[in-house]
Amino acid sequence: MKKFLLAVSALFLVSAVFAQNMVRVSDAKNVPMVKKTITGRETNVPENVTPMMRTTSRSYIGTTFYDLQTNGSMAPKMYAHNDGTISAVWTTNATTSASRGTGYNYFNGTNWVNDASSTDRIETARSGWGTMTCVGNAEIVASHNGTTALLINICPQKGTNNWTQTTLQGPAVSNGSSTSTCLLWPQIASSGNIVHLIACTESDAGYLYQGIQTCLVYYRGTFDQHHFLGESSRCG
Repeated sequence: MKKFLLAVSALFLVSAVFAQNMVRVSDAKNVPMVKKTITGRETNVPENVTPMMRTTSRSYIGTTFYDLQTNGSMAPKMYAHNDGTISAVWTTNATTSASRGTGYNYFNGTNWVNDASSTDRIETARSGWGTMTCVGNAEIVASHNGTTALLINICPQKGTNNWTQTTLQGPAVSNGSSTSTCLLWPQIASSGNIVHLIACTESDAGYLYQGIQTCLVYYRGTFDQHHFLGESSRCG
């Protein structure tokens, strides 16, 4: 299999100074214009306003042999914190499918702290398509194991790589011998201390939810640094 090195085009150092004085669009026609040299050429810019200059650099943050990163839908993979740090995840594996899981790295404001050549996963078991959100300084990663529940991994303090794993079971089946459906392909987001998660139920026609195959379900709950989804709701 082809080996991929994941790269992040780091947009830290993005802005030199955006503006010393903010100018409303409606007032733009009244702003004095001056000649300034930008990257070797002269242009007209508003007086007392410094043009934004962009500088980008590239850093390798992780390694994977797994080609199918999105499975048709890109989940949230990076989280930029207000203090300039960044949490990042992706689907990683070594040369075998059994080692598949969620790769992780953290930018501490100066460096990415984990070895970019590592194929280590967050989860304790084979999983896929991890999706990330953060609440305060806590990181939350949801992924599926492909057979039963979603795996929810929580790191109470970002960047420490100290993960605790729990499971989120799917809703009860409406037919078949299984007690609950499998949950697949999660997407996760947060607003304040409220966490939102959507996923698909079992794609096997033998295990339906409310008579529907591959049904989209929604969960919502509060987060208190160690627990997720104290409350939950589902809709078919």
